[in-house]
Amino acid sequence: MIIIIMIRKFVNRKEELEILEELWRKEGLTFVLAYGRRRIGKTRLLEEFSKGKDKIFIIFEDKPREYNFKLISRKVSEFIGINVNIEDFPSLFSLLKRLTNRRILMILDEFS
Repeated sequence: MIIIIMIRKFVNRKEELEILEELWRKEGLTFVLAYGRRRIGKTRLLEEFSKGKDKIFIIFEDKPREYNFKLISRKVSEFIGINVNIEDFPSLFSLLKRLTNRRILMILDEFS
């Protein structure tokens, strides 16, 4: 399932938080794309939503792919407690599926 949330302004985000919480409670994998103009609070919304959840929160940098996958590797290593080297998204998702049976929130912010 893919849900797209268009964010216009950062005032009273109750509705968006409720949607995200409802999706979080569903069984299985859910992919949510939050997009909108720059500087309207998407990251702040995701920070609020992720409070108290097992999460891997990665803010990408405008750097080459290899750099960002090293960043992913470091964040996932910190989360699971062992060093891993991740070179692509299929290996990332496969690793997370094998290593844990708990629900994990993964936020890829500023991903392009």
